[in-house]
Amino acid sequence: MPLPALPVFPPESYLQSFLTPSLDESVRKSNNLHALLSFPPLPPSSKVVPLELETYHQHWADILRWELEGTTLKKEQVILWQKPVKVAAWKDAGFKFELPGIRENDPYLEIGDLVHMREVLEAEKRGSNRAVEGRIVVLRKREGFVRKFVSS
Repeated sequence: MPLPALPVFPPESYLQSFLTPSLDESVRKSNNLHALLSFPPLPPSSKVVPLELETYHQHWADILRWELEGTTLKKEQVILWQKPVKVAAWKDAGFKFELPGIRENDPYLEIGDLVHMREVLEAEKRGSNRAVEGRIVVLRKREGFVRKFVSS
């Protein structure tokens, strides 16, 4: 059974917590909240539009889409093989684990990043077909500690 889709991050309630009502309304009407995700990045062989007054937004949006894709591909390569995952809170479906390299920002993680975890049956050398996903809610980089909650 596929996992349910996660809501868009950050949620609109987050924006409402610090934007004035008029700014919040203008952001919603402009549809710029997730503008970088509205189109895929340009192919590597393409050239970015020149930096001019009329193409300023498009120029930087294309560059940021390339950066976003590169960051996403790098994060997809993080594998926690044989690293213990502990239950932090049964009631809230919270998990915690230590992540090598987090102190050095490799991988670079932020609160709100999506984490997928699959159970592997090591003796049988196969997956259990069970998986969970959730967003990171706490990072303590000094200790290499990550806490995430499973989406409901």
